Amino acid sequence: MRRISSNMNNNDMQFYMKRRDYNVSELQSKMVTGRKINNLRDDPLAAAHSVRLQSSINRIGQFQKNASYVDGRYREVEGYMQEVMDIYHRLREIAVQGANGTYSQEERNNMAYEVNELVNELVRIANATGDSGIMLFGGSDTKGAPFVTAEGRVPGIDHAVVKQVVYTGNVEPNMVEIADSSVINSTFPGNKVFWAENQKIFAANGAENYVVQQDGVITIDGVNIALQSGDNVYSIIQKINDSNTAVKATLDPVTNGMILSSTTPHQIWLDEPAEQTILKDLGLLAPGGNKPPENIHPDAMVAGGSLFDTAIQLRDNLLSGDYELIGTQSLAQIDTAEDTLLKNLTDLGAQSKRLEITQTRLSKLELDYTQTESRTADLDMTEAITELKMYEYLQKASYQTAGKILQPSLMDFLR
Repeated sequence: MRRISSNMNNNDMQFYMKRRDYNVSELQSKMVTGRKINNLRDDPLAAAHSVRLQSSINRIGQFQKNASYVDGRYREVEGYMQEVMDIYHRLREIAVQGANGTYSQEERNNMAYEVNELVNELVRIANATGDSGIMLFGGSDTKGAPFVTAEGRVPGIDHAVVKQVVYTGNVEPNMVEIADSSVINSTFPGNKVFWAENQKIFAANGAENYVVQQDGVITIDGVNIALQSGDNVYSIIQKINDSNTAVKATLDPVTNGMILSSTTPHQIWLDEPAEQTILKDLGLLAPGGNKPPENIHPDAMVAGGSLFDTAIQLRDNLLSGDYELIGTQSLAQIDTAEDTLLKNLTDLGAQSKRLEITQTRLSKLELDYTQTESRTADLDMTEAITELKMYEYLQKASYQTAGKILQPSLMDFLR
């Protein structure tokens, strides 16, 4: 049996009035934030779905930043590579002129002066920095200048000129994630971008009877190749050829020495741990522990040069007056270099197109996820305003009713 007292109406009325006050306060808070889910208790299932969507949106936003950063670097590199292509167009024009026997030596010397300035410009481009101040062509080493020059005197020029350009960067990739399970390389090793021809390294030692003495690892172009004790030279060659490198290994039928040949124009990068001597025993690396590419065995023969080597050779041929060599050697090297530059530009364009497609897809995904999250957690302001007006009307009516119901007091019954 429920006991009826004069205080019961008061308690019930206060309870319902406070609950309406709470509903009004909750609705006002949602209207301030524009969200219908401000606490997990508002709608646990929708809140969990909203959190997942927000996480996806944040992840897509980071992917977009990564893609934009890489795209910016690609555009900078493409601009500099176009400058190099323009320089080589000019070098070819000079080579064609220099190969003409009607020009005097003084005129060829003037051509050589221009080529020398173009060599200096090539070095400047190779050591260029991006808008963020980092080196563009040093691989993952973005601090120091990737190319250093050796200068000296040459007959025909009255001051020191660049005689050799050496790459001091690295070949390590810097992979950037631009989508789920999708990465792209943001580095540009100068020993590939500024290389003109396929390179060959002929080992200094015969290797027909060579056998690996203990398990070890050799590194070619940044790829580790595991070797086992007992591997002979044919096993080593097979493992190199089966690896993920743009290098092919063969055995010289005359000297029985190993030959490493790049399958795409770049400088071959060889290394091994300091405690190992496999590549040293094969006559590919020099003892002493120098870093690549200055660690090639002094008696090993290396063929295939860089863009700098081609331009320097043209300059020296012009200064020597050997127009026949200019028309054969220099022109052939320049044509090969231009083909390599064009291929590198094409590859860069393909990567840029991939980035463009990825950025378009990310923008669409971000919009789709944002709209879905908005439908899940955002407040319908029109509906909320209508609901608030209803609550305000009910609240006002409740106060008016309470004033009439709770008006009688004990003194009213004692009169």
